Amino acid sequence: MFLSHSDSHGPSWGVAIGARFVAGADLLGGRHRGLRSVLEAGALREAAADAARCLQEGRCRAMPDTLLPTIPDPAHVFCAGLNYAAHAAETGRSSPTVPRIFLRAASSLVGHGAPLLRPAVSDCFDYEGELAVIIGSRAAHVPEERAMDHVAGYTLFMDGSIRDWQEISTTLGKNFVGTGALGPGLVPAWEVPDWRRLALTTRLNGRVVQTATLDRMIHGIPALHRMAEPDDPPCCPAM
Repeated sequence: MFLSHSDSHGPSWGVAIGARFVAGADLLGGRHRGLRSVLEAGALREAAADAARCLQEGRCRAMPDTLLPTIPDPAHVFCAGLNYAAHAAETGRSSPTVPRIFLRAASSLVGHGAPLLRPAVSDCFDYEGELAVIIGSRAAHVPEERAMDHVAGYTLFMDGSIRDWQEISTTLGKNFVGTGALGPGLVPAWEVPDWRRLALTTRLNGRVVQTATLDRMIHGIPALHRMAEPDDPPCCPAM
């Protein structure tokens, strides 16, 4: 799993293999300070192979204490609302015939393990567990059948929503600072042979509050991919 984290020099990255961690400074000749740079260079597989060699040679470090959002500096965070028929029905709305895309700002995201922030202006802070799809290479106007070739990997996304503000504007309700969590890290696409077989479970204080399989999405990942700027990770299909 590829992680983004903070070190003494600022944002950094590395690869977690089990309980061991190989720092990005020891990978790919230390050329990349962030995971987005690795993706833009098309070097994810090379980094994974490099990390395996480092592990064999005993060149590993302690796991980082502070994780950042998997991609700390995305150009865009595209999300698709009401993308499960059950969720659309519980809100009293019909299922969308085309993806309902909205944006989240990077400032609205925190890393895995960091507390989410309820804004003082509302008590209506709600949860939505999501899969985030991280696009790794530019692919403008790609047909749906080739869209998955450009997916770098997947991570988890807690799409915190301020419901009363969301009724006024989706953009407002989804973009309060620190209301969403992205991580812990990027699982490369080559480790997930069929995304449709993935299952999402959301727990609140140990109690299961959401469960869904990805094959129940109204618009699948290839269709959502075409709606997003293809070199701007991550794209987050939302429940």
